[in-house]
Amino acid sequence: MAKDWNRRVFLRSSVAGAGATVALGSGGAHTASATPGASADAPREGGLRIDRTTVEYAETLLGTEVEHPRLTWELTAPGRGARQSAYRVRVALTEKDLHEGRRLVWDSGRVESDRSVGIAYAGPALRPRTRYHWQVRVWDGDGRPSAWSAPRWWETTLPTDGWQGFWIGAAALPEPPGFDAASWIWSPGSTTGSAPVGPRWFRTATTLPAGSEVRRARLVATADDDFTLYVDGQQVLYQPQQTDAWRTGHLAEVTEQVRGASGGRIVVAAVATNRDNGSANPGGLLLRLIVETTSGDTVELVTGDGWR
Repeated sequence: MAKDWNRRVFLRSSVAGAGATVALGSGGAHTASATPGASADAPREGGLRIDRTTVEYAETLLGTEVEHPRLTWELTAPGRGARQSAYRVRVALTEKDLHEGRRLVWDSGRVESDRSVGIAYAGPALRPRTRYHWQVRVWDGDGRPSAWSAPRWWETTLPTDGWQGFWIGAAALPEPPGFDAASWIWSPGSTTGSAPVGPRWFRTATTLPAGSEVRRARLVATADDDFTLYVDGQQVLYQPQQTDAWRTGHLAEVTEQVRGASGGRIVVAAVATNRDNGSANPGGLLLRLIVETTSGDTVELVTGDGWR
């Protein structure tokens, strides 16, 4: 991979023009002493300059699981024929230690190589949830060292067993009531494929057991084609005319209407309209009322026999 890239860079700019040049090599490497002499380390004018560094191809890396992050740097230099002949990478836990060259986590030492892309961290195993600061310097073809690059960092993620949180969110909504035990009703003489066009009125009633206290009351209903529904004389649902509206049940909370029913007698009434929709024109009303009492009992009213 490095050879292919270096060939492209060579064809473009191995002989540097008057402007800046990126110097990348073929990847040969030889490690020299990690502590070269002070005179050899002193940067001299006219050499390579490190313009940009990345870790795993990002300037800073937060929460990585990579065990050996790949370090990369980009170089510029004045004049012609500039090239990298060696590099040195160092890593520390604080930026201060990095600047001072003390308590380093890893120091590659001087490595004789023209590589500047994808240099893998080769120090001790990285600790979880830890920030590592790093920088690099290079030597050119004449052995002149560059200044150290600006410090950059990467940070490791939590260990596998370090996640102590748990998913939070709203509780799942309770399932709406269905049409259990309810039957489609319409005027006498109607069939599943044909029903008289126009409005039809429906009414029925049920009485709660004596002494019942209503905890909650819900009602679900639909019709083919549209309807308006009343409980104890108050409108609680309205379904306008729309295509296949009967496929959707409409839910209403009717606790207050049921509690206000005189003597516990709940009257439910509806007007439903069958529109002229062509040769196949069924009509119908489907309804279920569920009343829960404070004693734990349930009273239900469904469409079927007894409606008029």
